[in-house]
Amino acid sequence: PDLGALLHVVTVKVTAQVVIILAYLLIVHQVLALMRLGDRFQAYVGAYNWATVVQIVITAIVTGLALTPLLGAAGAIVLQTALTLLLLAYAGYIARTVLGLDWIFAVGLVVLDMFVTGMVGVISDMMLRSVGVPG
Repeated sequence: PDLGALLHVVTVKVTAQVVIILAYLLIVHQVLALMRLGDRFQAYVGAYNWATVVQIVITAIVTGLALTPLLGAAGAIVLQTALTLLLLAYAGYIARTVLGLDWIFAVGLVVLDMFVTGMVGVISDMMLRSVGVPG
């Protein structure tokens, strides 16, 4: 593979991840300020970051399991779907616990995180496709 193309992909994807995290946290900061919960923002950032570490470890383990022939294709899909739902619930639990929110607001933050991630992901994929690299 072309080293320049590889560096381009890595640069776009890493930049997208930084934008996702910063954009989400900036929006959360403003929302919490409007809700008069700004004093809980730093605790939320800490919990959010550690929750991300836990999610990555769990995802790596489950993905490794799903890639083995032990489960088969259907079992791997079920496992990955269950993992996704569990991680979304975990993110909501973190928001609810750290911020002291009702479930509806915690779910709203999870949906906001998914929206920001999806939008920035689409934009980064479009940037890569525009130069002939599949996203």
